[in-house]
Amino acid sequence: MQKWEYCRLSLHGQDPVKAKAVFYKTDGKNTVDISPELTAADDVRDAAATYMAKMGLDGWELVSASDTIGALEIVFYFKRPLE
Repeated sequence: MQKWEYCRLSLHGQDPVKAKAVFYKTDGKNTVDISPELTAADDVRDAAATYMAKMGLDGWELVSASDTIGALEIVFYFKRPLE
């Protein structure tokens, strides 16, 4: 049976945008601040797409996305097979 690991990518706020990726495994989670990687982009959507493209190269697949109206937060959920 295929086993998976998961990641939650969240972007919130504006000017500057705060962004973090939380990687989940059975033995715990690892949180990475990716805000510095987004500073060069003019638009948060473009910045998020660029980071997601990098995740795709690492085997991550987008499975869901949601936004919180009024909270200025967008959350993306990814999975990839465990090796």
